[in-house]
Amino acid sequence: MVAEATWAETIGDLADDLGRIIARRQRLEADIEEAFLEHPLRTSPRLHVRIRAPERSGNPR
Repeated sequence: MVAEATWAETIGDLADDLGRIIARRQRLEADIEEAFLEHPLRTSPRLHVRIRAPERSGNPR
């Protein structure tokens, strides 16, 4: 039973880490988008689409 408890703890820790990573990624995405949109020399709308939806432009994140 010790092994099961160890696996459960490890998986729980990984799930917690993943949740923090996802939250951080979302915050960074919002920060980058805000900085991009506020930049005085904005680039083309096509680049914005690639940043927001890379799966549609063929660019993986």
